[in-house]
Amino acid sequence: MPRFLASSRRVSLEGFALFVIFMGTCVLSLRSPSRAYLIPYTPYIMLALQLGASFVALGGLRLRLGKTYKPMMMILSLLVFLTILSLGSASWSLYPELVIQRSLLVFVPLLLVFLLTWSDPNPRTTFVLVSRGLVLFVSLLSAVGVFLYFFGTQGWVDGARVQVFSIGPISLAQRLMGVPPFLRISSLTGNPNTLALWLAVSLVLTIYLLHSRRISRSLGILVLALQGLALLFTFSRTGIITSFIGVAAYSFWMGRNVALRRKQLVSGVVLLVLAIGVFVARNTSVASSFFDLNLRNEIWTHLFDSFREKPIRGVGFGVSSEAVLAPNGIKVAGHNAHLLILVEIGLPGYLAFLVTWLMGLTIIRRRARKVYVLEQRMALAGISAILASLLIHQLAEGSLLRYGFITIYWGYLLGVGIHPEMQGNGPVASLEANLSLNDR
Repeated sequence: MPRFLASSRRVSLEGFALFVIFMGTCVLSLRSPSRAYLIPYTPYIMLALQLGASFVALGGLRLRLGKTYKPMMMILSLLVFLTILSLGSASWSLYPELVIQRSLLVFVPLLLVFLLTWSDPNPRTTFVLVSRGLVLFVSLLSAVGVFLYFFGTQGWVDGARVQVFSIGPISLAQRLMGVPPFLRISSLTGNPNTLALWLAVSLVLTIYLLHSRRISRSLGILVLALQGLALLFTFSRTGIITSFIGVAAYSFWMGRNVALRRKQLVSGVVLLVLAIGVFVARNTSVASSFFDLNLRNEIWTHLFDSFREKPIRGVGFGVSSEAVLAPNGIKVAGHNAHLLILVEIGLPGYLAFLVTWLMGLTIIRRRARKVYVLEQRMALAGISAILASLLIHQLAEGSLLRYGFITIYWGYLLGVGIHPEMQGNGPVASLEANLSLNDR
């Protein structure tokens, strides 16, 4: 095989930049039991890392504009429209400076990640590398959380229940939530729901890597068991349901037999209904806590009222807490990304956001049906499964279009999923196919 063809399969500069951005953002997102960042000045370091890595790699930016790249242009146009609308909402918001600041913090890294993904000549190689890195990171988080759950010493710090394990000057600690004996672990994230979201993404990626033989069978099974145990100990309803949807979607989309896929879907729905039925039938505190919305109903009521007052313009991007919740004495987040975006940038902004998401997912699934290389189908199934499960997850959490990992990873999944090279339709894939024929 020619040397230049072999090098084309290596991680590109854009791919390495994406890997650095994602892993750096993951590490910088770690928090103490008090929910403070473990590393001082984390927001500034995170932003500098994202911008610095992007600008270094974008020096050789190559945005191909062929017919197969039109979907990328459409998604990019929608993201730019969302950016402009979010910045524009500062003109009618009561908090214009906050709106501008948060719009730039959210959308500039998101757009840069999408451009890097578009320019990447080897997105399949990058996707495997990023997936391995995320699985390793979340597995370490799971190991820390489970280890502290069994071997940590419980105590109270600043009114929060924590578990600590110390060896000399080194100590590990995690925040616990819930009521004994059903204490919820958070590992180094500071919040069980955050840990559960990481796990929901990582479980799908682990199954993809195991299925595509990118990791060994023994290691894959060990990692799945560890992550599954950590997910169980988070007692996160949203995280567990999201994980179930993601794994089920991956299995469904990887099935070749239509009848088998229908049986899997029906079986999954039945199992989910039975699981909920068990909680309903049991008259215990676990059942009541399982269905307790944790003030979400009150929060959502105030957000709905705000949307009815300003259905078109909204209150300004990123300031729903200041403009709606805080005046009503609520100090927690909105816990619903769909509703938050409706409230902040109105119906036009939410429709653009939803169209971006659903259009990307639809294009990925449409192209996946035309892919006959098993490894490519696995990657597209994994990307689709995570995007679909996040769509449901964000009905109860508000992580998207907020500054942090999940927003830029969402943009990356949209970009890499519709990238022609992922389906073997790009110039690099065509070159590989032609050289393969010539070698014969």
